[in-house]
Amino acid sequence: MLVENYVPGVMDRFGLGYSALGPKNPRLIYASISGYGQHSPWRHRKAFAPVIHAEAGLTAIHARRYGEEAPFEATSHADVYTGMEGLAAILAALYQRQFTGRGQHLDISMASTMLSVNDRTATEVATDDPGRFDGGGSVVVDIAGGQQAVISGDPTNKTVFANYIKVMDRADLESDSRFIDVDTRKQHRAELNAIVQEWVLTIPEFTELEAILSSIHLPIGRIRTIRELSESDWAIESGAFVEVSDRHGGVAKIPQSPWRFSEATTGARGSAAYPGEHNSLIMQEVLGLSPEEIADLENAGTLRSRLPDNITPETIPSDVSEFAREG
Repeated sequence: MLVENYVPGVMDRFGLGYSALGPKNPRLIYASISGYGQHSPWRHRKAFAPVIHAEAGLTAIHARRYGEEAPFEATSHADVYTGMEGLAAILAALYQRQFTGRGQHLDISMASTMLSVNDRTATEVATDDPGRFDGGGSVVVDIAGGQQAVISGDPTNKTVFANYIKVMDRADLESDSRFIDVDTRKQHRAELNAIVQEWVLTIPEFTELEAILSSIHLPIGRIRTIRELSESDWAIESGAFVEVSDRHGGVAKIPQSPWRFSEATTGARGSAAYPGEHNSLIMQEVLGLSPEEIADLENAGTLRSRLPDNITPETIPSDVSEFAREG
């Protein structure tokens, strides 16, 4: 298996494209990840996550949602999601190879990925004026204790509105001209949200508020930092994070795999490698190169290792080498 994410054409110039390697190894699964795909008219364009967010509509949606001219995402959705889609494609190709005995070339683009994972794509395509995305009607509220939370459920919805009236004990709102029907409630959404906010602050405990909202089938979640979540009882008891060696005498906390298999062990293992740390190991064991040949490749700039001063290919801890061999 080979995975590359150069601009289309670069691997061909190296003599390592699928057209060169595929015929030599019919079982080869060759995954190419790029901004816009291997055969598109934009194939030669360079792409990073913020650029793809702009080109694939995400930036425009958020501009309408938040009223900003050009908002930037806080996280690299296009990078992460495309990596996950690439993994899914590779696993599917491996499964197919079990039956056909043949590998294939996989073309995964960041732009197509963002269209696929965006739940607004169909709506955006279907109309010339998709309007302002309101977050699905979720409400951000201040709660007791100086914190904030998100209640998922649109108060303008007929059923949700009726349920709010019930738990808030506000039968008077049913005849309020601002809230007579869905359309009028949408026109006065800010006022309705303010009424919900006022009621929420009368509930002294988050757990009590969650129980009340649960009775009318509305989920609520506190707005937390990732650090706060990592210290929660949920994270601790479910093993959502794991501590691994930082290889400098300390530990680093990282998210554990979200998979829980009944018949297999999953999760983080081994230690993170430094860039190029296993070049020598892989070149010797997989390609049979001698130390001298590997040194020549390093000197020529074909291979590049960036190891700390106290680590050389000869002093890699054995547990890390075993992990590299297994992987």
